[in-house]
Amino acid sequence: RLSKNLSQILRHGVVDEGLADCLDAEGFVPLARVLALPRFRGVGADEIRALVAADRKGRFELRDRTDGIVHVRATQGHTLRGDVLDDDAMATRLTRTSGIREAVHGTSMRAWKRIRTHGLSRMRRRHVHMATGLPGDGEVKSGVRNDCEVAVWVDVERGVAEGVPFFVSANGVVLSPG
Repeated sequence: RLSKNLSQILRHGVVDEGLADCLDAEGFVPLARVLALPRFRGVGADEIRALVAADRKGRFELRDRTDGIVHVRATQGHTLRGDVLDDDAMATRLTRTSGIREAVHGTSMRAWKRIRTHGLSRMRRRHVHMATGLPGDGEVKSGVRNDCEVAVWVDVERGVAEGVPFFVSANGVVLSPG
């Protein structure tokens, strides 16, 4: 429950929860501001630190700033649009020499029918999410659902060469606004 609440706020609810004024270009907000929200009543910084450390998918990141204030962010999955978040600040832009030649987007059979006709869509998110391999591959910890029915392989190298922006998040998810 704690993970879901944190994910919802950091990915989707920053504006609605009154945190937009302290959101930086990398997606970080002060942890104290998050913990002051009613849904986190009784939750302490140590519980968030333990959650972040135990999260195998690396969905969250903490940063101790030089001013002594701890900040937290979701590593990807944001729905906030506009100029507030900076893709280049939040993730590493892939280039022709980045070494990631292809990525896979896992989806359902139902969604595959639409993808075949209209292509991949980021839907309400900032990016299409992909992984560098299939579920169960050693390095893949996030970016493709374990229960995906269809794997859509994307030629990242070609996309980058054609000017399509691709990024890799702190937890290894390949991202593209399309």
